[in-house]
Amino acid sequence: MLLTMGSPGKRLRFTEMTSGDLTIWIIPVLNSTLCFGNDNLISATLNLASSLNIFEPTFEVSTIEASAYITGLDLADLINLPDRAPIVYISGYAGDELSFPRFFYLEGQPEYENNKLTFTGEDASALLETYQVPAQVIRYNDGLIGLYGAMKNTLAAAGIITVSADPDPASYSPFVDGQNAIIKQQTGREFFAEVMSTCRYKTNGSTPESIFWPTFVDAGKPEVRWKYIDEDSPPYGPFDIYESEVGDHKPAVEQAVRVINSDDDFGLSSYVYEVGTSATIATVAVRAGRQYSQSFQQYYRSVGVTRSTTPRKYTATSATWKAASAGNSVISGILQDIAVNVSSMTNSAVSRGRTVTHAPKIYGQFLQTIDNNLTEKAVPDYNSMFELSTETGSFTWRGNPLMQPRDPFYFHRLDGTLEVCTVERIELTHEEGGTSATIHYRKGVC
Repeated sequence: MLLTMGSPGKRLRFTEMTSGDLTIWIIPVLNSTLCFGNDNLISATLNLASSLNIFEPTFEVSTIEASAYITGLDLADLINLPDRAPIVYISGYAGDELSFPRFFYLEGQPEYENNKLTFTGEDASALLETYQVPAQVIRYNDGLIGLYGAMKNTLAAAGIITVSADPDPASYSPFVDGQNAIIKQQTGREFFAEVMSTCRYKTNGSTPESIFWPTFVDAGKPEVRWKYIDEDSPPYGPFDIYESEVGDHKPAVEQAVRVINSDDDFGLSSYVYEVGTSATIATVAVRAGRQYSQSFQQYYRSVGVTRSTTPRKYTATSATWKAASAGNSVISGILQDIAVNVSSMTNSAVSRGRTVTHAPKIYGQFLQTIDNNLTEKAVPDYNSMFELSTETGSFTWRGNPLMQPRDPFYFHRLDGTLEVCTVERIELTHEEGGTSATIHYRKGVC
């Protein structure tokens, strides 16, 4: 494991260690270069997470915590650490490929007491907690390109640099004019939880162009993609895990969901249509050089303001601008009308189960042709939520440094059966000269 923290030239270094056959480096960066032997490391724990709970979607932040013995450390080194100093983690087993670097960022100030230094970090996705995704309208002719673009734009605006990203989905010619989609204002974490839970589809026997499976996984290696990850060709696998090689296997079964309701005024899913052409939303008396802001009760596309100059920002529900001259600034836009499509859905495959309530974060539909014919698929698609397996579990294992949350793997069961499962969370611990990993999974490709 390699851990670096801070800026070049400011390093506190743990020298190379060996824990079993796992090679470990730890280098948190401070104001001076200090070397540590194997006996100085107390522990290092990583929690690599990506929630697969469809009906109560969340976006979990991955974390790292490490501690070591160190004497004579100047407290000024800790006080002068920059906010969110970078931390890099690398690990690998003897004879195998080393893992890709995982980037974390210092959370709070390190603690130093009785010659024990402890620090924690979180991945870049923590920035999504405070970033507000602006309300926006995605036009019908943008389809899934518009949704995928909103994902990438959200990451960039939040300050997250992805190490890899799929190219945009193929464009298409829609035959349903005027059906737009509205992304409501929300935090980045809420947005990605919603998109990854509801905005997906996969049809049996379909070509890759007809599969849309949007995901963003960080865990120290931010990647955004929309292409379906087939169990036969995951990014670094497939991984094979044998039940005979794991410990403390705890299979579990969740209660199935039969009914999903919504407490939103526009139901579980909705239609969005444009009303006419651009029209006046409001008129504001302005003075040259002053900054103004106006919010709207409804959603609009192509918002604009006369007598405005930079800095200015327009969303589907607000306008902020600097007046270029005195007079009246006229705010205009194209009104979006929202109508209920479905208020509740029932899983016909389940005779008994629980009822859940979901407040959608997206109005309307993103439409895309299937296999270049006139059959269109719309997302959000709550049927895909019903298809999620209720079979979950966890076990201890040696771990694999290339494994990421949401990676599929082959689980070879003791009875000879082969199950395809998906990693939900990896808890990796280096402690007392040994390494262990706890894998949380859900059956199927999620």
